[in-house]
Amino acid sequence: MLITDGEREGAMYIQAKKVVLLMLSSLILLTSISLVGAAEGTTATSGDRYLVRNGLSEAVIIWWSTSANGPDVPSFAAAELKSYAGKISGAQVPIRKGQLVSASGQTLNAISSGIAIVTGTEANTYLQTPAGTDVSVPIDWFSQANTALTGAKEDSFSIQTVGSKVILAGSNDRGTLYSSYELLERLGVKFYAPNFESYNGNSEFVPSLPSITIADLNVKEEPSLKYRRKYVEEGWSHTSENLPQLLDWMAKNKLNILAYPTDYIHLGIVKYDSWRTQLVPELKKRGLVLEAGGHGFDSFLQPSKYKNAHPEWFVSGYNVFDVANDAAVTAYINEVVDYLSDRPEIRIFDAWPPDSATWPPSAVQRYGSIANAYAAVINKLDDAVQAQLPGVRIEAIAYQSHIDPPSPAYAFHPTVLIDFAPIDRSHAEPIYGPTYPANTYYVNLINNWRSTFTGDLAIYEYYRRYSFHSLPIVMPTLIGLEVPYYQSLGISGLGIYSEPGDWLTFEITHLIAAQKSWDVTLNTQLFVDDYVKARFGQASAADVSAYLVIVENTGRNLFDRFRGNYGDLNAVSSARTNYIQAKTKLTQAAANAPLHSSSAFILQRLLWNINYAISDTEITYYSLTNNPVKLQQAKLATKTSVDTHKFNGIITQSLWTLNRYQGNATRNNTLWIYDLYRNN
Repeated sequence: MLITDGEREGAMYIQAKKVVLLMLSSLILLTSISLVGAAEGTTATSGDRYLVRNGLSEAVIIWWSTSANGPDVPSFAAAELKSYAGKISGAQVPIRKGQLVSASGQTLNAISSGIAIVTGTEANTYLQTPAGTDVSVPIDWFSQANTALTGAKEDSFSIQTVGSKVILAGSNDRGTLYSSYELLERLGVKFYAPNFESYNGNSEFVPSLPSITIADLNVKEEPSLKYRRKYVEEGWSHTSENLPQLLDWMAKNKLNILAYPTDYIHLGIVKYDSWRTQLVPELKKRGLVLEAGGHGFDSFLQPSKYKNAHPEWFVSGYNVFDVANDAAVTAYINEVVDYLSDRPEIRIFDAWPPDSATWPPSAVQRYGSIANAYAAVINKLDDAVQAQLPGVRIEAIAYQSHIDPPSPAYAFHPTVLIDFAPIDRSHAEPIYGPTYPANTYYVNLINNWRSTFTGDLAIYEYYRRYSFHSLPIVMPTLIGLEVPYYQSLGISGLGIYSEPGDWLTFEITHLIAAQKSWDVTLNTQLFVDDYVKARFGQASAADVSAYLVIVENTGRNLFDRFRGNYGDLNAVSSARTNYIQAKTKLTQAAANAPLHSSSAFILQRLLWNINYAISDTEITYYSLTNNPVKLQQAKLATKTSVDTHKFNGIITQSLWTLNRYQGNATRNNTLWIYDLYRNN
């Protein structure tokens, strides 16, 4: 299915918050950065506030906090402003910690942290105070921000200019951090990707200029979706080194939740406790929410611990314990509560059955349906957690055998968060399209959930599937259409998988999913056009844009079903032809990119990936056309690509890739891959 004009334009609205982002080409020509007002679109004047003039600081960054969560996030936000101002200009803008003072007894009821960038001669007053000594911050500096954020959603923020000052504040500490990154983006910084080693320093763009000025601003932003996530899930290429880099990118792109498995499918490999020490401080200084748990009742009610004493709790042939046994449910709940009590940083717990869950007959016999049985267990768990660990949310997943809402007698508590997972949806058309019955089925189910469940409902989406096995199946147009639609159905959250191993391949997917989660009114096509020009340069932009259209059309057609339409010779032949065409576009784009530039670096890797996509697709093509010689050549070429580029950010080696050219790959015989990435 081709991307139609309707898909490009439907459900897209002109973005108000960033009408004009500074373009890479114009930045190179400027001698200073000037920040324009969002609404006015005016250019800088002689009265602009100088953060830096000709390589010398003319400002001071003052942060303050009365937050019950402590000072970590606003102090980190101030440090980020200082760091990037230094990267831009070479100047070191000083930081001071502030204390709010009020002569009139005024208070701030909507904000508990903020940053004031004081410029010009007024900055000198605060620079006289030695570093390490608190400075007094008049509370009325933040009165306008407080008014703007009164009643605002969680994570909202404002940026305002007040005299010679730039005032940044959030409705919570995380919002204050977001305001700092928003200001930096308006200064021309672009946060394309996490600073993974595979990017070799090409994950962001920071302009290099001697002066930084800021014109009048009056900005307020609120998130469209409450829950904006990244899932670690199978976690093949996640390591203790790249997880903090992922968190860094998440905050810069206004995501707020990292979902990390307690113990992915109970293998003891992708396990939260293994990297808890590294994760907690990185989460804390950004104010990000940790979500843990995932597939596996058996990670808590472990047969190895309980089966000898209670064999009746476990029914042979079923991977879900006997949920009709009250003692077994109580033991499960006690294990979860103990786990969460020992890990107070976990704020959302995913209480999910095993993947591909099989439920013993007693579940239906007692509760009437699997959906009812699941809800009964979750509600009991929620009661215990609410009583003993207030503030912790329990999440249930609407998925496969338990995707239907339970009957009214077993309705989920509204305090429970529901994640709806349309596992075998089609990407060939938007979820609301008329052609694919699976999509219609899921939309009807979402509407059913919304009519029967009053709590928060989020979408566990598959815009980056493991079954894509690192093919360049990116779909910014589809994402741009669906996220606003999901919100219109009452959806309040979105999350997708992430793997550092192929992040570069899916860079635009990760970006657009984050951007649309924050602002569903974002004009997707304008965002993609700006991204392509800034990321790859004007000379390469047309060919990269053509490449993106080709691979989106190709991927959505090939994966009109969960594991791809690899049994259809026409679909496979079309994909092969299209990937060859996409390679031509990338080759032309690379030829127009400046030598040794960031765009040349990214394009080279995308070329490596498209070569992999061609040979991988030819495995099926030559199998279907019964050409064993060419088939073996395609398998060898695919294996060579994986072996050569598994650390280049374009291919995640996993059982999904191995099965394409080797076959017989299972979870148990591919565990060595985890060590491969962790020991690299």
